[in-house]
Amino acid sequence: MKHYWNTFLSSFKLDKRFGYAILADVLFWLLMTALFLSFASLLESQGQALKGGVTSTEQLQQMLLSSPEKASQFLGELKWFMGILIGGLLVLILAFLFLYSLKQKFIWSQILHKGFTCQRYWRWNLMHLVVPFLIAVFVLLGLVVRMFFALTKNQVIGGVGVLVVVTLYYLFYSLWAKNFTHHYKVFESLGHTFSEWKEKGKSLWAVWLFASLVIFLLFGIIYLLNWQFIVSKNTNLIINIVIWVLFLNWLSFYTARVTEHEHEHHPGFV
Repeated sequence: MKHYWNTFLSSFKLDKRFGYAILADVLFWLLMTALFLSFASLLESQGQALKGGVTSTEQLQQMLLSSPEKASQFLGELKWFMGILIGGLLVLILAFLFLYSLKQKFIWSQILHKGFTCQRYWRWNLMHLVVPFLIAVFVLLGLVVRMFFALTKNQVIGGVGVLVVVTLYYLFYSLWAKNFTHHYKVFESLGHTFSEWKEKGKSLWAVWLFASLVIFLLFGIIYLLNWQFIVSKNTNLIINIVIWVLFLNWLSFYTARVTEHEHEHHPGFV
């Protein structure tokens, strides 16, 4: 246990690569926020144009029944609006996939001291097309855990159960991403991940335990602050995002530190 504790403590000895990872995460979320707000603004302006000054459903019905020409024009504008909606959603989904994959490639290149190039970048997109299936498994697990803890009728305990599952998911994802960075084959690296979990189970469960304690502590502090002070929803949202960005990136570095073999031990892991 002393070895696991010392490894946990040493996981906080981070260098500039951690700062680069945080910067990449911040840029990613800023870009996605800008895209989402731009799309929302476009939908709002198109929606206003579509209504054409009509303020109620009754007025719209009267307009459509009284004038076939206006009804035809309205249907044409409605088709255009639906095209913008579907096309915009598709663009947002693809942008999220491509940018998230680029961010993760950069972060894991930093963690494992590999040069960052665009070569094999597209394979990260293939991996992240499979990740939703992994997420679905952990969502089901989270629902089961949530239902189990719901028996206590305590929201705090229920929230703890969700944090446990989220931490376990990202630990598994980090292990998979680490192996993928070495092999660049989606299912082969997934197989290596299961094998490595079997081989280093005690170390990985220790990572999960300590990481869970860290996130409990962080959100416990946030809970106390919300209880003692009046914190606006926007401020609370920003604080939560900052915590998750710091925590998930730290967990990635921690996972790599624990699982990389000694002959692969890099000088960046102090």
